Amino acid sequence: MLNHELFEHDAQVFELNGDEATLLLGNGISETGVSVHIDNAKYVGIWSPYPKESPFVCIEPWWGLADTVDADGELKDKFATNRLQPQASLLVSTN
Repeated sequence: MLNHELFEHDAQVFELNGDEATLLLGNGISETGVSVHIDNAKYVGIWSPYPKESPFVCIEPWWGLADTVDADGELKDKFATNRLQPQASLLVSTN
């Protein structure tokens, strides 16, 4: 169950490894809600501003992550990045 305090320490991040996932968000009162289908992202982030209370929750496919609290600042050591060979490209579809 989602509540405001869930985001006190930042987004909730789930590792998908590129697998398909469908997230459903409902209000528990009526049969209305929203679903988000993700089919190629490494992660999904679920967040809402904190400590400010806002009337929304974001569900976003993510292909990388911000630094961890123990990051050493070296790009070569950065966790959860996309590394490409020279002349290569990464096609990300958000359909």
